[in-house]
Amino acid sequence: MLKRCPRVSHTGSSRYLTSRTYYTGTNYTQTHSPPPVEFTRLLSSFVSLPPRITPLSSLLAFGEPLTPESLLLSASYTREELPRRIVRRVQALDALPFIVGMNPFIARNHELYRHTFETLATAPPIADLQSNWEFVQRLEKLVRAHADDVPTLARG
Repeated sequence: MLKRCPRVSHTGSSRYLTSRTYYTGTNYTQTHSPPPVEFTRLLSSFVSLPPRITPLSSLLAFGEPLTPESLLLSASYTREELPRRIVRRVQALDALPFIVGMNPFIARNHELYRHTFETLATAPPIADLQSNWEFVQRLEKLVRAHADDVPTLARG
């Protein structure tokens, strides 16, 4: 019986390792594959964008008064800013020493942050309330996926 174990990825300044480990009942089989070129390009395009400083007054201004236009402005700002911030976490996890990155708990969070970054960076622009609703649904799924990040990292 073939069971798939968590996918492990590690990137460094000069290396990238993606391994898939499969448990066959008696031993582990591991395969390696190169990084997806599209993801690497996307990651490098966001690395150079620093997170914007956002004062509390600016955030509060989005909701006073709450109108469809202010809602769309707030959602667009969020869609643009989140990937800029998540890419920093991906970079930090990429910079971990190889042996630390191979820890299954760390690797799980690494893959989760990579997926979250890719999901947010490729989100379509928010042009109307329907696209805002779709973005909110996407964010809800990501928040649920990250609910156990701290306990998972503590185990690693």
